[in-house]
Amino acid sequence: MAKIAILCVDRDDDLGRKAGITGPIRGKEENIEAAKKLGLADPTDSDTNAIFQAVKLYEETADAVNVFTVTGDKKGGYRADKEIADQLDLILQENDDLDGVYLVGDGSQDEQVIPIIESRIEIVSKKTTIVEQSEELEKRYYVLKEALKDPTIARIIFGLPGIILLILAIFQDLGAQIVVLGIGIYLVLKGFGIESRLLNMVRGFKETTSMSRATFPLYVGSSLSLILALWSGLEEMNKYVGEPLIYQGAGLASGFINLFLISGVLFLIGRIGDRHSDRNFRKIKKHLLTFVSLIAMWLIFRWGTSVIFGEISLNMFIILTLVAFLTVVIALALVKSIFVERYLYPRIKTGQEVYDLSGRKIGSVITLNKGKDEIAIYDERKGKRVNKPTNSVVVVRKKYITIS
Repeated sequence: MAKIAILCVDRDDDLGRKAGITGPIRGKEENIEAAKKLGLADPTDSDTNAIFQAVKLYEETADAVNVFTVTGDKKGGYRADKEIADQLDLILQENDDLDGVYLVGDGSQDEQVIPIIESRIEIVSKKTTIVEQSEELEKRYYVLKEALKDPTIARIIFGLPGIILLILAIFQDLGAQIVVLGIGIYLVLKGFGIESRLLNMVRGFKETTSMSRATFPLYVGSSLSLILALWSGLEEMNKYVGEPLIYQGAGLASGFINLFLISGVLFLIGRIGDRHSDRNFRKIKKHLLTFVSLIAMWLIFRWGTSVIFGEISLNMFIILTLVAFLTVVIALALVKSIFVERYLYPRIKTGQEVYDLSGRKIGSVITLNKGKDEIAIYDERKGKRVNKPTNSVVVVRKKYITIS
């Protein structure tokens, strides 16, 4: 007879936030007690009903050998999925004879973890628990009330109209143009698929940035420098009002580029510091390479404006640009070499556990081959040795590494 477990998922960690309960929760009695505590903390929370539904299915399902509840993170996203993956791995280590799970959740958000679960164990069935209301109007009221708690929906319904009204009130006639410009920019970003990438960048920046970190003043300085760069550029451009457009553009660039360089340097130093704290050495290399490219861009802009204002000749500009190009190529090669030799190689040790980006264990490090720039890994899933390039390493910790 197949052995299955009933698995309840609380992806947004209502159990932790409201009842102070840490997952995973094992067994019938512990789940009932957790559901009671959550119900007392917030009688309207649907996760209470989902846990009780899981216990009921455990009692009714002949093949069920146990019932578990795993919890995620209140911010959702990667943190929630990583926490659920870790808790599920722990459950499967303790119950290595399970053949599958019966998944129980309270909505579509919990179903987002299905790929994570399926990568570890078969989902034989799933059930979404919906709390019924006695009156249709009451049902719609609670659906609307819960929907408005979603930050994304709340921002669209309340936040966006609020921002538009404030702009119109402050800027009056100019406000309408600003609103139309903002909507046009949004539609362009949305239409060309840029919006999601920008949101992911902002979300990633927020997750790794905190006022409690020593690098926070660098981000403040970077932001102020960028604002001052825009102001300086506009001031310099105003000096050439009435002149040909190319002179106005050169004035804008010459006034902007120096403070922009300072802003970029401060930002990159902050990111390198944060990534060093997180042991995300692959991102450190990326930021160092960006730093070299930023310096090259600054030089080219400076020389370009000098050509326009007649300070240097076009031939000299071409020579200087070629020299800058060769210098950047050499600098990039040096950064990669120094990074690998100083940051990466010394931290990769034989026996370290190896995980993929979804938090699933692959195996362990056998050896590091510096000559071929490869890591030999024993892949437990395939039962054999595999070689991975060192540039696939994303995170290096004392006891494990993560590869892409």
